[in-house]
Formats: sequence, structure tokens, C-alpha cells
Amino acid sequence: MAELEELLEEIEEIAQSCDVHLINSKHARSDQDPKKSYIDAVVISHEFTDHCNKQTLLELAPDTPIFATRPAVDLIRSWKHFNLVQETPPFSAKDSDWRDTSLQPLPSWIGISRMVTESDALYYHSAILITFDIYSRGVNGPSEVLTPSEAIIYTPHGIHAHDLSHLTSALPPVRTLALLHGLHDIKISVKQLNLGAHNGLQAQRMCQAKYWVSTHDEIKRESGFITGFLNRKVLTLREALSEERRNKEAITYESELADVREVTFAELASGESLLLL
Repeated sequence: MAELEELLEEIEEIAQSCDVHLINSKHARSDQDPKKSYIDAVVISHEFTDHCNKQTLLELAPDTPIFATRPAVDLIRSWKHFNLVQETPPFSAKDSDWRDTSLQPLPSWIGISRMVTESDALYYHSAILITFDIYSRGVNGPSEVLTPSEAIIYTPHGIHAHDLSHLTSALPPVRTLALLHGLHDIKISVKQLNLGAHNGLQAQRMCQAKYWVSTHDEIKRESGFITGFLNRKVLTLREALSEERRNKEAITYESELADVREVTFAELASGESLLLL
């Protein structure tokens, strides 16, 4: 967390030099309060220990707002450390106005929500949606329809591409800045865990993200009874595209691949960062 704070401090200094709206932000007053954290909020995608690690989270200050799934909310509240732990609201076809997901203490120009695959009873295949309207920040709240808001979609295990379809018809309109979706296809026996590169390609075509960052593809040390049932198919983006070209049912028109070629794809190692422009 200390290393993250240092990185965020550098980013804030750059942002303040470029954006007058940040002059009055709480971070601009950090010299007066050197103990103030640069971490505004934490979003937990799943209650599993590799997504919701107690030792890591307890390094945060108690006044850090936490947004989490219902099972994770119950778990984190049991630690009696954080002052505010609340369930991440849904973003669905029934309510596709992201402004409804701007819960306190978030500013009105940021919304945090969760998109789910309804057929997945455990919501294993879901996505965190962070939506923001930087163009109207600090003015009169989010704009109506003139300028599309931007969004970051984080789906560690993958979300079925068709469950992103209502994003394209959202009002106010939403433009996907970045899609965080892994490439590895992982199963335990016949149970699909990580949806992998081929679903990622379909998700990218659906949301038209400017950036695609692979995530949650790290190789874990495996042991115990479950190891014999674990099946991991490792694919690069190039290999996945090549397989699609050989599969005539998956790709009908060459033009369908153009959107994928235009995306900026990045694989980040632990500790690395990517500036989204």
C-alpha cells in the first residue's frame, strides 16, 4: 500500500499541473494533511482470498470506503475495521443510467457498479464497472447526452460477452476506455472458471474498448486434490485470433477483426502500470 500511495502521489502531482479542477480537491491539500491517503475507495470483485485479502486490506485506513459483493461485504464487516462497507449496486438493462450508481461518498461524476451473468448463480462471471464523466467534473454534475461518459470494465474471470450488450444502449451514453479481461481459459473438470481469450475477443467487439489489459492470468502454484481436475489453456491474443480465422463459424467477415486490431492491448506484470489516455 505504501508503494501504491507513492505512485498515486506522482499521478496527482501530474494531474494538478494539467487540470485546474484538481486545485480544490482534497489531494491538493495533502501538504496540510500528510497522513491523508490518496486511495479514495476500494472495490472488491469477489469474496475469494485472492480478491479479498484480509492482511492487504487492513493496511488501509478505516475511513477508506469499500464497495463489495454481498458475501464480501459480510466478510469485511466482520473484521470491524472499516467505517463504511456497502454493496456494489447493479448496472443492468432495466436501469442503465450509471448516475444511479454514484453512491455516497463518491462525487456525482463517478459511478461504481456491477454487471453480472444472470445465469451464473454465484455471480462468478461478473464485471466491475467504473464510470466517470470527467468533462463535467466540478461544474454542474454529469452531462446529459452531449458527451459520452467513459468506463473501465474489470472482469477477472470474464463476463459473457452478451451480458455487456446493454452497455451500448446506456443513457447517458457510455464509452469503454479500458477492458480488463484475461486470456487464459481455465476449467475445473467441466466447470468453467476463467472464460479466456475467445470470450475476451467477443467482449471487446461488444464494448469497443480503447484499451484491453489482460488480467488474472498469473500462474499459481497448485497443490492438493483439486490439482488433477484443473485444466488451463494458455493463449496469446494472436493465437486466439488465428484460431478464430480457422473457425469459419466464429468469424464470418474479415471486417469483424478490425475492431480488435485497433485496440491497444497490454499485458502488465505485477507492479507495472498503464496510463490511459
